[in-house]
This record gives sequence, C-alpha cells and structure tokens, in this order.
Amino acid sequence: MDKQKILKILNDLKPHWELAEWMIALIDAWFMDKETYQNMLFMFATAIKQMPEWEEKEKLKAEFEEIKKDEKNEKSN
Repeated sequence: MDKQKILKILNDLKPHWELAEWMIALIDAWFMDKETYQNMLFMFATAIKQMPEWEEKEKLKAEFEEIKKDEKNEKSN
C-alpha cells in the first residue's frame, strides 16, 4: 500500500466526501489491515464516482487506477 498516494487522494476528496477525514485518521494511526484497506478502496471508488466536477474527478480516477495497478503488481511479485 502506498500510504502517500492514498493520503493525497483522501486530501483531494475531503471537500466531496465526509468520510475522508476519518480515513486519513485511520491511515495516520496505521490502523489498516488488509480487509479494511480493501473496503477503503471500494469506498474511494464510490466517492469518486459520485463527484460532480469532471476535471477533478478524472484526475482522481487516474490516481486511483494507479493505486489499483500498483496493488496488482505487488500481488503478482
């Protein structure tokens, strides 16, 4: 898990998603097991889909896809 990439997405999501602050607190405390991390990724995807701003939304979608790609690469190694 790339903590810095996830924190960047969460900080960008703050104005659009009320749970972003809580997720940042979880990550900062490093209270993140595999199941919690997977659930968080699912919630990211949902929050991004619900965003109305297209330019910012597309940027966040690209960053999120990069995280998923990194995760997939980690699993295959």
